[in-house]
This record gives sequence, structure tokens and C-alpha cells, in this order.
Amino acid sequence: MNFAVIGNPVAHSLSPDLHNWIFKQLGIDAHYKKIETTRDGIPDIISRLRRGQLNGINVTLPHKQEIIPYLDSVNPRAQLIHVVNCVAIQDKKLTGYNTDWFGFITALEQKKIDVKGKICLILGAGGVARSVLYSLIQYRAQKIILASRIIKKGKTLIKSLSPFFKKTVVISISFNEIEQYISKDCVIINCTPVGMTPDSSVSPLAKQLLQKEQILIDTIYNPINTKFLMDGQALGVKTLGGLTMFIYQGIASLELWLNNAVRENVNINELKEYLQSQIESTQLIEA
Repeated sequence: MNFAVIGNPVAHSLSPDLHNWIFKQLGIDAHYKKIETTRDGIPDIISRLRRGQLNGINVTLPHKQEIIPYLDSVNPRAQLIHVVNCVAIQDKKLTGYNTDWFGFITALEQKKIDVKGKICLILGAGGVARSVLYSLIQYRAQKIILASRIIKKGKTLIKSLSPFFKKTVVISISFNEIEQYISKDCVIINCTPVGMTPDSSVSPLAKQLLQKEQILIDTIYNPINTKFLMDGQALGVKTLGGLTMFIYQGIASLELWLNNAVRENVNINELKEYLQSQIESTQLIEA
């Protein structure tokens, strides 16, 4: 069996490391690779899936929404979030799923972070932000502030998920307004690529806006400790990196492709250590 992650760029993706490690540990005869492609290359990827040359794919930036029109069906949750990061073949048809939300929620549970009744600040309004927003609403955050560089983009995101809001208040602001809305004990989630390798020396949020009672979450997993998180750690803030989210969204994708529950057979701690070593070795080479 052959699987892949598609996107542009994908050079720093750890998805092949994650899946190939699991395949080896569980004795699964399969291989996972990276495919860098533009939007024009999506039809070729779809063709390879239909011909059986690929048995499933993950989708990363910037194609998480662009791929939807090419699919036969989209899972209701992914349809609501309007983001697909996993495509599985079921009954010879291509079905789109979103496993990012599951990875995010599982990471919160692992770190014992409860967002119920809390004020949450999401940085960014792209595909990951959509999944995070859905998760925070589902787990009954009191208020969610969505900050984006293009405020219209944030408002469009909110409108698309508004039927699902229930009791959660959701507002859209620009990055320039963050200082007016940030609170001393809010949960701040970075859903932008700012701070990702190779530009790991920058943070999406000014250090002076951070306070000890806040909780900082970064969806970036490479580097393991972003500048955003390190700025918070210097103040004694509770932080959570993106590696756990990445691992569980990947396992959820694998279970969809294989139509088989495998997470109980995966040693998460060993997998995490392996991925950390891969990230660290890459950083040493680049240095």
C-alpha cells in the first residue's frame, strides 16, 4: 500500500516519519511519502487515488479546501468545518475527512487543559483555525476571539460555523486589535505558520502581551518549542506544542485508510521520542 501527504511546501513535513515508523512497528506492508504539488497538480493526485497507485492521502497547506470539489463525498464534520486533511477510499469512492480537530482535542486532554467556560484567542483564520474553532465550540468555550490579518476572512469563517455556535460567543478582530481584547487568563492558540521551521526565530504575538495565568498552545510541531512557547515558558506560562496534535491526527487518518483501530497498539511515547529526535537532527543539520 502507498500513502502520501500533498501540499506546497511539504519539505519539513514529518508525516512520512510518523507513518513509516508505525508501519514498521505494527508490521504493516505500506509506505508513506511526500508529494509537493501546486493546485494544478491536484487532478493528477486524484487520478492516482482512483487508479489505486495511492491508497490514501493527507492534505496540508494550501490544499485543505481546494481538494474538496474533486472528492465524491465529504464527511459531515469535515463538511461543517469545510476543511479536509485526509482522503480515504471507501467503496471505490474518495471521501474527505478532517482529523485535525481530533488531534487538537486529544492533545488538550493529554495536557489536562479544559477550555470549558474559558476565553480563547485564536491567531489565524486558515484551515487549522477552522478545526480549532470547531473543537473549542464543541468543548464549550465561553468566548472565542478570532484574530486574523484580513478581518473579512475571519468573519467569513465565523459565518460558516455560526449554526453550530450554541452558547459560545465568537467574534472576529484584526491582529492590530489583539491588545484590546487579550485577557490575563485566556487560552491563546497559534494557528498561523509564524514560527515554523525554517523561520523559527519569530513569534505571532508580542512578548509583552503574555501573562503568567494564560495558557499558550501552538499547532506548529517543527520546531518542537517555538519562540511563541518559549516566550511564555520564560514567564512560567503553561504551554502545549503541536507534536501531540500532529501524532493523533495522523493516527486517526491511518485508521480511516485501513478501516481498523490501531491507536491502542501504538506506543505513543516511543513514537514521540522518535519524532523529536528527527526534528532535532534536522535542526542540527540546518544549523
